[in-house]
Amino acid sequence: MDLEAGIFSVSVDGLPKLRLLEDVREGEMVDGTVSGISNVGVLVDIGCEINALLPCGKDDTSKLKLHEELTGLEITKVNVVQRKVTVSFSGLSKLVSGLSKLVPDRPEPHSTQTESAKQKSRRLKVRTLRPDRKSLKDLRVGETLEGKVVRTKLRGGIPATFELDAGYERNASVLVRASDLVNGQNVTATVEKVNSETGLFTVSINGLPKLRFLEDFEKGEMVDGIVSRINSAGVFVDIGCKRKALLLGTKDVRSKLEPRQELKGLRVEEVDIEQNHIAVSCPGLSRRVSGRQESARRRRGGPLRAARARPRPRRQPAGAAARGASGSR
Repeated sequence: MDLEAGIFSVSVDGLPKLRLLEDVREGEMVDGTVSGISNVGVLVDIGCEINALLPCGKDDTSKLKLHEELTGLEITKVNVVQRKVTVSFSGLSKLVSGLSKLVPDRPEPHSTQTESAKQKSRRLKVRTLRPDRKSLKDLRVGETLEGKVVRTKLRGGIPATFELDAGYERNASVLVRASDLVNGQNVTATVEKVNSETGLFTVSINGLPKLRFLEDFEKGEMVDGIVSRINSAGVFVDIGCKRKALLLGTKDVRSKLEPRQELKGLRVEEVDIEQNHIAVSCPGLSRRVSGRQESARRRRGGPLRAARARPRPRRQPAGAAARGASGSR
C-alpha cells in the first residue's frame, strides 16, 4: 500500500499471485517468458508486477518468439523509484545462434520461395499479438482512423491510461491527456507514428490538444507546466509531453507545492529517450514558494490569526457558579 500515491494492491484468490517489485533482489536467478518486444530489447514476464527488460540487439530480438520460455535469467538491476527491472541471460547468444541455424542465410535456388514464406510467417508470429486484427504493415503516418477509446489496466503502480482500439493487431497509444478522454467514446484519430518492428503505433485525437513526443524536447528548452502528481518519487509536472516530467529541486521546497499548481519558466534539464525519462528545473522555485505562502498568510489575516487562536477560558456551569457565589457569602 502506498498512502502518498493513493495506490494499493490486492491478490485474487484462486489465481497465481505476482511478486511486488520491492520483493525482487539483484543477483536473483529466475525463469521467464517473452511477453513483448521493445526498441531497446525484449520484455520478459518473470512473475513480477511489471515486465523485466532484457537488453539485446535488434538482430537478436527478431529471432525470439513471443511466449518463448527463457530459463536461467539473472536480475541485474532493480529501480523501485522508476518502476523498472533489468535482467541478463547468459544463454541468449547460444539460443539465438541455434535459431539462426533453422533459417539458412543462402537457401538453395529450388527452395527460395519456400524459405522466404517460412521467414515471413515466422516474423509475423513474433510481432503479431492479435492475428485476427488488421496488420500494421498497411498503416501509414497521417492516415485517419475511426476507433473507440478503451481504458488500460493498472500496471506496476502506474495509473491507468487510455488507448485507441481501431481494429488493428495492437491498440494505439494516444497523444492526448487522459482527462480529455472518456472510456468507450467513439473518436476520429490521426496516425502520428508507426513502428512495425515493435508492433506499436501512436495517434492523436481530432479536436483535442495533442501532446508532444519525448524526442521533440531539447535540453535547455523553456516550457510551462502544471503539477500533475506528488508522491514519494518526487513532483511530476505536465509540460505537454506524453511523459510527465520530474521536477528537480530540494525536497523541502517541492513538498510545499500543490497539485494543479501552475509553474511558468521551467527549463528542460534531462531528456533520456532510452529510459523514457524527462526532467525539468524551476529557476527561483524557493522564492516563488515563499512568496506564495506569504501572500496566503496576508489573505488569512496574518498576525491576527494567532491572536484568534488563543484558547478561551472555560465557562463554568450555571450551578457551579451559583454555589461559588453562595459560598463566598
